[in-house]
Amino acid sequence: SMGQKDLQIHENNGFREVGFGSWEGELESVRDKVYCEKAGTNTILEIFNLGHLIYDITIETDTMGIAERPETVLKRMLGAIHSITEEQESGNVLVVSSGASITTLLDYYGSGIRSLDNCCVSLLYCEDDGVKIGSVGDMSYVESGRQ
Repeated sequence: SMGQKDLQIHENNGFREVGFGSWEGELESVRDKVYCEKAGTNTILEIFNLGHLIYDITIETDTMGIAERPETVLKRMLGAIHSITEEQESGNVLVVSSGASITTLLDYYGSGIRSLDNCCVSLLYCEDDGVKIGSVGDMSYVESGRQ
């Protein structure tokens, strides 16, 4: 906490990772093989870089029929952001979430980013005229921690 005391932790279910339906808990190697065959790509990263295709394939191949759609993920992420802006008049807020959910939110705000490295940091500024992107996918603190 870098010398800060009494930091409050608030869990918000809206920031959870995308629901992948029957793919939840499956080995990535198994999932990636099916996804790449469906997309005609060699790697899962290629699919991510094609935009919402990852959602399309997930929904198409989900045998349980419960995989989340991008508009559902975006709606709950925006709701979670809104709840913070309603509760927090000023100051900084650290939000921890997962890759597919974060990229969906950042894409909505115009980042153009399709995939993120694990543990990266992106900055959003909530202002009177809306949310603005400060930075996306910053890994500098990870790099400095390696030294």
